[in-house]
Amino acid sequence: MGVNKTSIGTYGQARKVGSFLGVVDYDDTTSLGALEFPLSRNSKATEFSDGLIKEVDENVPRFEDGALLLEPQSTNLIAYSEDLDATASSSWWNNQDSTSVLNYDSSPDGQIKSTLLYPTTSGANRSLNENFGTILSGGTYTFSVFAKSAGKNWLRFLHLNASAGNATTHFDLDNGTVGTTNIYTDVGMENYGNGWYRCYATVVASGSTDIVYLMLTDTDNSNISTTNGTDGIEIWGAQIEQLSYATSYIPTNGSAVTRLADVVSGASNENIFNSEEGVLFAEVSAFADNTFKRISLNNGSFLNSVFFDFDNTNNLLGKLIVNGNEVVRISASGLNIEDNNKIALSYKVNDFKLFVNGSKVGTDFVGATPIELNTLSLDLGGGQIFYGKVRDLQVFNRALTDTELQQLTS
Repeated sequence: MGVNKTSIGTYGQARKVGSFLGVVDYDDTTSLGALEFPLSRNSKATEFSDGLIKEVDENVPRFEDGALLLEPQSTNLIAYSEDLDATASSSWWNNQDSTSVLNYDSSPDGQIKSTLLYPTTSGANRSLNENFGTILSGGTYTFSVFAKSAGKNWLRFLHLNASAGNATTHFDLDNGTVGTTNIYTDVGMENYGNGWYRCYATVVASGSTDIVYLMLTDTDNSNISTTNGTDGIEIWGAQIEQLSYATSYIPTNGSAVTRLADVVSGASNENIFNSEEGVLFAEVSAFADNTFKRISLNNGSFLNSVFFDFDNTNNLLGKLIVNGNEVVRISASGLNIEDNNKIALSYKVNDFKLFVNGSKVGTDFVGATPIELNTLSLDLGGGQIFYGKVRDLQVFNRALTDTELQQLTS
């Protein structure tokens, strides 16, 4: 008997409205049919594919760089995400000793929508700033904007009313690196090609109003910018959301816009999963937001399940529950769940192993296996929904050897 394997992998990209497909293989060669995962998201959204940010219709799965993208609900609180100019949207944006040139060049969506921001005089605090209104004191917010060098290489964020004072960070648009940072809890840059970076920073607010400055500067850890009347930076796609990380771009034009959550239902087939032994494998990156996120093989509930648990302290555990009782708990300590990780949990009576990125991180040699496994889910019992990127998800219907598990997760 060969290895009966269920995989979404690249097959998952056979998407359609309301679902994406997995496929059931025998010996990795013969298809036994499709396994359909229902998906809903009752709003449009965006994805980054083929080098461009593209709009995706409601209830259509999104794939970025070969990975299924699953996100929670989020709202872009900035009413004008692309008109980055005091003249176009004076109630939101203010130019301070700077000029904005709208529709300057190609933006990350392939349209001529970028804004050139340059200093009109030399000196301190040459910037574009916005006040996005009422916020929750003590709330965590992430600001992001797409930026590209247009003669100047440094972009500075200045965030007033942060919990510990005014937060600052600096982005090197020439080398794609983050410079000096103060108070922000998380900062980073994502490369979108053609010189564009998405710069983001997370902060805890201290008051009920908030102001963010996009500041031109000549060097790291500085607020001074000189001018020659032309050199500046291109910007596009500003976003503020009440989350500890930046989600996919949400365009706005006059008011805040909410993208609803991706909701994936489990794919069920009682004939293809083995309750006595097997392997649950995933190649994923998860959002580190201190919430529970789970990927499971189950019997339609949490009472009998094999699952990966990304817990509320951003750790990974492999677990088994039999008749409502936890029988196996193996921890992968020190793992950065935001990285792309390959993880496999092998289960068989009194023989349980957790492999991560080519290494065996834990074992348990006492325990029974769940009964009547029939559903592969990106949650557990309807809760603890997995949010992040799923590059591959596989179930094998026999327990693999250490050598096979090492190869699978390398």
